[in-house]
Amino acid sequence: MTASGQGRPGEGGFAADAGRLPAAGAVAGGAGSGAARSGSAQGEPGARLAELRGAIDDLDAQLVRVLAERFRTTAQVGRLKADWDLPARDAAREAEQTARLKRLAADSGLDPDFTERLFRVIVDQVVENHKATAARR
Repeated sequence: MTASGQGRPGEGGFAADAGRLPAAGAVAGGAGSGAARSGSAQGEPGARLAELRGAIDDLDAQLVRVLAERFRTTAQVGRLKADWDLPARDAAREAEQTARLKRLAADSGLDPDFTERLFRVIVDQVVENHKATAARR
């Protein structure tokens, strides 16, 4: 695991398909670039690192906004389930969603097992929220 929380390909969520990931040293100042490490004409990696981290920050903000929208929508589902006395958990729907998201992950170069674990965390929280909504009714 790296300091950024990213693992090696296939470890922290990225599929081991090296064809979808930049080769070592492909990024200016990367591990395969001895000239960049010595501070030659290619420069120090600081500017590129800052640029990449800025992109990560933007993506993280998008993830938070999408999760917030997802939870607002699932809150509506929770109220509907509570109003109609439906169970908080729908195992068939969860299985369908898990299979669909794992296929989407594989097609996108993301580790399907990581995607399933992430989805499970989200769904478990949604179910807890549904139960809390039902208990208040």
